Amino acid sequence: MGNEVGKIFLSLLTKNGVKFHMSASVDSAKPSNNDKTTVGSVSLKDGTSLPADLVVLGVGVAPATEYLKDNDSIQLEKDGSIRTNESFQVEGHSDVYAIGDIATYPYHGPGGNGSLTRIEHWNVAQNAGRAAAASIVKPSVAPKRFIPVFWSALGSQLRYCGNTPNGWDDLVLQGKPDEAKFAAFYGKGETVVAVASMQMDPVMSHSAELMRLEKMPKLSDLRRGQNVLEVALPAGPKI
Repeated sequence: MGNEVGKIFLSLLTKNGVKFHMSASVDSAKPSNNDKTTVGSVSLKDGTSLPADLVVLGVGVAPATEYLKDNDSIQLEKDGSIRTNESFQVEGHSDVYAIGDIATYPYHGPGGNGSLTRIEHWNVAQNAGRAAAASIVKPSVAPKRFIPVFWSALGSQLRYCGNTPNGWDDLVLQGKPDEAKFAAFYGKGETVVAVASMQMDPVMSHSAELMRLEKMPKLSDLRRGQNVLEVALPAGPKI
């Protein structure tokens, strides 16, 4: 999210009672003095001891594809995922599809240039299912591109669309960041590759559709204050 947006989250969560220990590493968990079967504290590598009666281990997840690791007909990626094309058809298999968290697919959204990407969110899985179904019904039809979106509750609702497999090098921040009310536009050169927002609906959803249609304003236009909500979308159903 970058330093500027990260500071907004840090301030918001701190105001809600969350305490951060920056640049810290966990050394061990120690049992409670009253009950040796439950945790009582967590020790950091710098010697700090934090009282705790519950520990949540955030160690990440991996695709559940272990059952395929010895299958010669499927080549797993380094992270255990399965490479597909834009229709989520598994490479080398005309009648096999992979969707959801296990699928690594070529991203052709703004700034993607076909870079392989894997996104763990049910919205992406839904769109992948649509793409796979469309390919099964009519293989000759080109896949309909979609812009990944996700959201998360961080005191206020964070909205996010786009993807940055090739990174971003500039940021335009609109709104009132001190009040956690903002729209952040991430750019690669002049191209907006991702948008994050809080308390500024429907900026994210509108931007996602503009990005899909390749109608998103340039980053320099947004820096001059252009409002994306004033960029009209074509009439008609949106899927």
